[in-house]
Amino acid sequence: MTRARKRVPVGRRLARLGRPVLAAGLLAALAWAAVQGFHRSADATDTGRLADRLEVTRAAAASVGGWLDAGMKEAAAVSAQAAQVGPQQAAGDYAAHPHAFREALVLNRSLGWAGGTQRYTNSTGPVLACRDAKGAALDNGLHDLA
Repeated sequence: MTRARKRVPVGRRLARLGRPVLAAGLLAALAWAAVQGFHRSADATDTGRLADRLEVTRAAAASVGGWLDAGMKEAAAVSAQAAQVGPQQAAGDYAAHPHAFREALVLNRSLGWAGGTQRYTNSTGPVLACRDAKGAALDNGLHDLA
């Protein structure tokens, strides 16, 4: 015995098939929108952070600029005085009064210690290299600066 099938209109068949396809499409669009929103949010956050860092850097540079200028003037004065009275006496005179920087270091032309603090030189006179915790030299210390 054969069964007779009811004829289902084409519109109903498409509706039955179309609903899952439509739901999948809407979910895909929602996922895409969420990803785009996340990226825009992250970009805005990064831009805000960069602007904040720039503002802090400018503020620090403005306040440190005067301090560094004062230190440069003091270093020039110590250098001029060292030529007249000797490096050790010039460093001692510097240490006797309050200044922008705590202590003076006077080096000779071969970049060896001539007067002032010996914190940044070894016992034979040359400027110390910067070292890590294990003692390995990281760079040549104050040599380039001097």
